Amino acid sequence: MSASRQYYHAKKRSEEDPLQYLYRLNVMGMQAKIPVMTGLPAARKEHVNHFIDTLDDPDLSNQLLLLNVEDAEAMQRHCTDINKGDRVKGK
Repeated sequence: MSASRQYYHAKKRSEEDPLQYLYRLNVMGMQAKIPVMTGLPAARKEHVNHFIDTLDDPDLSNQLLLLNVEDAEAMQRHCTDINKGDRVKGK
């Protein structure tokens, strides 16, 4: 399967937290030569939207959509905050 196909068919695995999935998706995007970190703003936003669409967690997806995150770096910060909150809650 080509790198592009893997990227566009990616889904969050059940054992992954959102940040782990974002890292994996970022790597797949870079391998597919998709400008996930350094491209034009529209391409970076499309990557973020692809991440949100493939999270397989409707509640979290809706929360992230409301944040209107523009790029993967900002999304990483939000996912790090989510992970910190989960650790505090004991999840």
